[in-house]
Amino acid sequence: MQELKKLLRLAGPILVAQLSFTAMSLVDTLVAGRYGSDDLAGVAIGGSFWLPALMFTQAVLYSVTPFVAQALGRGDDRARGHYLRQGIWLGVIVGSLVWLIVFTLGDIGLAQIGSMPHIEQIAGDYLFWIILSLPVAGAYQAIRSFVEGSGRTRPVMFVNLTGLILNIPLNYIFVFGEFGAPEMGGAGCGLATGLVLLYMLIAMACYLRFGAIRAAASRKDWLPSLRTFLQLGRIGLPIGLTIVAEVSIFAVLALIIAPLGADVIAGHQVALSMTSQTFMLPMSVSLALTVRVGYFHGAGDWQGMMRAIKAGYLLGIGGGLMTAILLYFGANALTGFYSDNPRVHEVAVAILFLPVLYQIPDAIQVCSAGILRGLKITRTPMLAVLIAYWGIALPIGYTLGRTDWLIEPMGARGLWLGLVIGLTLAAVFLVTITWVSLRRVRRRLEALV
Repeated sequence: MQELKKLLRLAGPILVAQLSFTAMSLVDTLVAGRYGSDDLAGVAIGGSFWLPALMFTQAVLYSVTPFVAQALGRGDDRARGHYLRQGIWLGVIVGSLVWLIVFTLGDIGLAQIGSMPHIEQIAGDYLFWIILSLPVAGAYQAIRSFVEGSGRTRPVMFVNLTGLILNIPLNYIFVFGEFGAPEMGGAGCGLATGLVLLYMLIAMACYLRFGAIRAAASRKDWLPSLRTFLQLGRIGLPIGLTIVAEVSIFAVLALIIAPLGADVIAGHQVALSMTSQTFMLPMSVSLALTVRVGYFHGAGDWQGMMRAIKAGYLLGIGGGLMTAILLYFGANALTGFYSDNPRVHEVAVAILFLPVLYQIPDAIQVCSAGILRGLKITRTPMLAVLIAYWGIALPIGYTLGRTDWLIEPMGARGLWLGLVIGLTLAAVFLVTITWVSLRRVRRRLEALV
């Protein structure tokens, strides 16, 4: 029970921080929509390039958390400070490289979409401004991972919440040209979000300077270390590739669904938006588990680690059960907030029955991934997720949704049923990997006694 309370104290602020960060995209969408439908379309298209780039950059820097948590368990403040500084370097480098890739290939990608030229221009301008903040986002995520790995999650919650609040007036100022600012339309959303990310980096840096963990963060050894970059990269790159695989499969699903008509696409998007929000609950538990498992692993405390793992699974499964009940009984009411089109509503409700089935398996696989990150095991989980999503979920979903090879085509519901099967198998794979990995860790820890 004590460990469950500690996990809740970590996971609660992480959940608020995650929701605040994702809500910034919602603010961009709402403000751009008030300016004009073309700007809304441009921001949506630009966002389809921005979000994978941002998520990959952030995911690579998740690797800082287990290194810091394990160092905390050992009582090694010097190592914690070292991983912070090297993480900041790595964040700037990874963010800059991803910026270069998107800047170089973004126009080519936008041209392939085939939208109207003026919408393509808005999307390009939005993307130009917002990707400038990728190095900033990388540095911010490194500090965030250090702070969370040190067991402090409330400062991150505060910074993300204030960032969300700041994002609202900045959007209006740059989109509509208020207070002497240029009227930038949809592109102003990109500049506003970039400035908010800069604020968040500065705020987190101030916390490092004046907050409760300043002692571990104040060492002055800032020389880059290739050895540490490789350590962090070996853990972080598979996490980043896993995130890209997860994000891109939904993009592919949207392309497969596209010929089924605008109402089906819209219904699919409503269902995806709702399940993306419910996913934040198990994801927050997963991030908290990484911290606790890493801490106990560093301390060599097998019993403490098992208490954290049991509490994490209990919390994750309980959260999955809650979101399943919410989606099952609240689908009709919740989809009404997204669209008043009866056909879109009908499609979304029909689809949402299927995510109800995978809420608990999804919670189990996400919690397992968090445990494995705490043990610095990321390559095998990446392969398991790739097989489950791309080798199983997508082929089955396409077969059920778009062909008559087995049954009459099920449309969007068939594609989502493929996801249910893939996510359930991912849970089986990751639980198995976790069990095998924990047996090895136990033998290693017992050998040290």
